[in-house]
Amino acid sequence: MIPDVASSNFFKRRRIIETLEDALVLLRFHSPSAFEDNRLNDAEEQLRSASENTLSLLLQDPKIQLWSLDDLTPLAEHQRSKEVVVFAEKLSEKINFIALGIAHLERRAFRMISKHLPGNTFIPGIGVSLECGDGQGEAEIVSEPDGTLTVNGSPAAQKRWLSSSGFTLPAGDPLLELPRLEGYELAAFDAELTKTWEQLLARIRPLLNASSRADSLVSSFGSFVLPLKPSTDGNHLSVSFKHRPGIIYASWSEDDLDVLEAIVHEADHQSLFEIINEGSLFADEPVNSNASFRSPWRKDPRPLSGLFFGFSAFVTVGAFLEELFSKELVKSDRVGKRAVLALERSLDAISTVNSHAVLTERGKQLLEFNRAEARKSLENLEKHRTFNSWREASRERQGCEADHWKREHGGKNLIANRCA
Repeated sequence: MIPDVASSNFFKRRRIIETLEDALVLLRFHSPSAFEDNRLNDAEEQLRSASENTLSLLLQDPKIQLWSLDDLTPLAEHQRSKEVVVFAEKLSEKINFIALGIAHLERRAFRMISKHLPGNTFIPGIGVSLECGDGQGEAEIVSEPDGTLTVNGSPAAQKRWLSSSGFTLPAGDPLLELPRLEGYELAAFDAELTKTWEQLLARIRPLLNASSRADSLVSSFGSFVLPLKPSTDGNHLSVSFKHRPGIIYASWSEDDLDVLEAIVHEADHQSLFEIINEGSLFADEPVNSNASFRSPWRKDPRPLSGLFFGFSAFVTVGAFLEELFSKELVKSDRVGKRAVLALERSLDAISTVNSHAVLTERGKQLLEFNRAEARKSLENLEKHRTFNSWREASRERQGCEADHWKREHGGKNLIANRCA
């Protein structure tokens, strides 16, 4: 299979729409009266009549992607506990907020009731939050045909989070808070930091636009960015999560290339999550889940799935850098070195996965696609007069990493049992 961004985006879109449709059916069956009281008939109509363009904008929003992961099993099993009633109420409000975003984008009237309105209320899909001070209790929110948003009859103060470069910086949304992870912490966002990040993102946008694949990948899976505090060791930080779809967490860097690489890298992870949602890449075999292997990017042994995610992301990054270099949009030797290192490490990881993993047919096809892409990009880089020095630097670094592995783990790729 070829990891086409449009296909991954289609998988995501279908999953989210099917979840919303299922939720509406289950909520109507669970309590027809609550369905009516919560005005879900109106919300359902907004969803059904939304244009393709509106749906495309809306379904990129990480809030909606995150809500689509809600487990609907309690509703499907017709459970009637107090917890399930509360869950149904919250689910109804989420759907109403989605409908509010649709109505605002399409300049249609829509009214909803929020049981509790936080001080910062992010409207899905429109890059806007309502500024409500310390928050309110029950509140009526209305989208007017002229684009006005009102809260309890008064025009709502709004804050826009969508930058001119097409990225959104949704700081302050509690739903998108960084999961607990040692060494990673969200930066304190203020006007100065916002301006600094907007300037950086504006600088890297033209480079993304120069590559149709990178541009499509980031637009679909990496356009929502939350800044992290700098690391204590000076290394650039970035991370994304399957259970935080659509959000990239990244630290600032004086080197724009660090942030550019990180966004492309994490967007590839998000795209691969959607591919895996459609069908597994690994067969159900012990070696795939229990063994740990040498990773070109980590000092500690890693599972084969980690190597797969690694080579997928770094082939994408390496091919992107090669494209920029070949188009003479970047000319620094440093970029050539980074591209060669990313691609050669990826081929190393591909070899390990190919030798030890039990892959499904989808997994085999995706592995071979990445191998071919890496080789093709390296062949293109070979045309540059300084390629040999880039390759020499890459081989030297990989040799040092292999020596470290031998000292720590006895020189074997496979670390059974003790590191499993």
